[in-house]
Amino acid sequence: MMRKTKLLSSFLVALSLSVTTVMTIAPSDADASVSVALSLDDVAKTSTLAARVVPRAQTSAWEDGRIVTTTRVAVERVLGGRGVPSEIDVKTLGGRVGNIGQIVEGEASFAIGTSSIVLLVPRASDGALFVNGRAQGQLVIQRAKDNREIVRVASTGALVDRRRARTEELVTAFDGRDAEDASREIVRAWERTHAR
Repeated sequence: MMRKTKLLSSFLVALSLSVTTVMTIAPSDADASVSVALSLDDVAKTSTLAARVVPRAQTSAWEDGRIVTTTRVAVERVLGGRGVPSEIDVKTLGGRVGNIGQIVEGEASFAIGTSSIVLLVPRASDGALFVNGRAQGQLVIQRAKDNREIVRVASTGALVDRRRARTEELVTAFDGRDAEDASREIVRAWERTHAR
């Protein structure tokens, strides 16, 4: 019995060392993400469109060595911007292609049928629309226990607050607020930052 225990113990030590060695030398792409905390004005002033949207379809594909998901959204209500079609494509980093998936911490993400308020910006190279400020540019609409619509700020990842003596509220402070109140605040921020 003592011999079996020693054998088992030796086997477990060897297995543990093997796993540790493999984990140490195996390549890893699991880097963390840190973003600057943004105010609503920060996001609004650099956006070209603010709207309430509902996702209808998604596809993911490889672009420049990473997975990008394109979400076709129906525009329910324009809060800022002009000439907006009834449906647009929004790109986000991450997704699944075949048996490979990529999750990008701090990135906006869409669930089919779940409405969001988004602030969008075109990519300089090709005009493709992305959520401005990543997850900070998306307020996901959910139902509260009292059946009111509220907004949720998705997982933003780690945020660094670079505010000096600013008075603007950070986007993350909108988490849990009434969706209509948030929409009005976005319209006001849009008007402040896009006034001519």
